[in-house]
Amino acid sequence: MLIAILSILNAQNTAVFYAVILSVFIFVIFKELGRRDIQPLPIIIINYFVCFVLGNYWILAGIGTDSNEILIPRILQLSSISKVEFFALSAGALFLITFLLMAQATQKAGAAASSVASKMSMAIPILSAIIIWEETVNFYDYLGIIIALISVFLMVKPKKFEGLQWDIILIWVFIGSGLVDLSINFLNKINHGNLSNIQLTTHTFSGAFITGLVYIFLKRDFSKFKQRINWFWGIILGTVNLFSIVALYNALDTFPNQASSFFTINNILVVVGASIVGIFYREKWSVTKVVGLILSLFSIYLVK
Repeated sequence: MLIAILSILNAQNTAVFYAVILSVFIFVIFKELGRRDIQPLPIIIINYFVCFVLGNYWILAGIGTDSNEILIPRILQLSSISKVEFFALSAGALFLITFLLMAQATQKAGAAASSVASKMSMAIPILSAIIIWEETVNFYDYLGIIIALISVFLMVKPKKFEGLQWDIILIWVFIGSGLVDLSINFLNKINHGNLSNIQLTTHTFSGAFITGLVYIFLKRDFSKFKQRINWFWGIILGTVNLFSIVALYNALDTFPNQASSFFTINNILVVVGASIVGIFYREKWSVTKVVGLILSLFSIYLVK
């Protein structure tokens, strides 16, 4: 079904397909962690370490880049880091901070509320592309974006709002999740081909890994990093995560000056894909979710 949805797209569909499939795979991993009642925080930090190692190995092997210089010496020599590399490292810190906010929001306001806040944050990179980078959009683009936001809300909202708790941290989840996508677009804009997508991704995850190390030492909780099960899932998540961000940059490259369209299409398809996969976890499809799916397909048609 997901392939049928992607067939709506033009020649850009291959790049988008890989980005969406890998993002949905990450959703599956987190579903499995929840089903097995495994604490995700240590796995997230291990995942960033795995991304750091695999990314540097990829660069050292010269795959997809003309450089074989690993990042560790460059990170230690701060004076040699370029503007793009600095912002990529900073974006990585934002990745981890946003996850910590989401974890706290889930505890305080519930998984349903934090999921809505996270998914609706797609408005931030879309609006920033239009306002900050002055992308040209027509009436149908605006209409498609509005319908996309409505469809995402319909697909991720809980059946009942009774029992949902409100907390100010939901606003921070909304902002943080939106800034993560915005930072990806920002890095893509300022890079100008100076770094390959794997280099850009590895820099980003290096920042996340360093931030994770700082967090671990501040919390002084090392016991969970000795468990083999956490390393097993961390390696799986890290491998998928690295390729997913590289795929995301590759897909974004196929939408020159059309980031608003890309983030609309990408986020819609990830939500649709995750909803479809949710069926295998016995998540029921309500009439509201079906209406959201129909609207999402229409929104893709309008902005493509």
